[in-house]
Amino acid sequence: MKTDSSRKIREPSTQNARHVFSPQGEAAKNQVGQNPANTIYDVKRLIGRSITESMVKKDIKSFPYTVKDKGGKPSIHIRHKVASIAATPQTSLGSTPT
Repeated sequence: MKTDSSRKIREPSTQNARHVFSPQGEAAKNQVGQNPANTIYDVKRLIGRSITESMVKKDIKSFPYTVKDKGGKPSIHIRHKVASIAATPQTSLGSTPT
């Protein structure tokens, strides 16, 4: 996490699930070309939205990772090592698989 000029804590908006560590923020952005399907970004746009909204559908088409319907809400799916991981946009911001 980083602090901005007003000293508020900001969550990284990009996370990458790869190997033993999971880079966040700028480090994850730098690795998006190497591991696009497991680099999660722009999930803040999905928080509190329905999977049926036109904006959400448009965003999902542009993501390299999979977003599925889970009870009318978006659910992010990635593969990490040998496991498949599903997370809501809220939980994907707070934790990254290691």
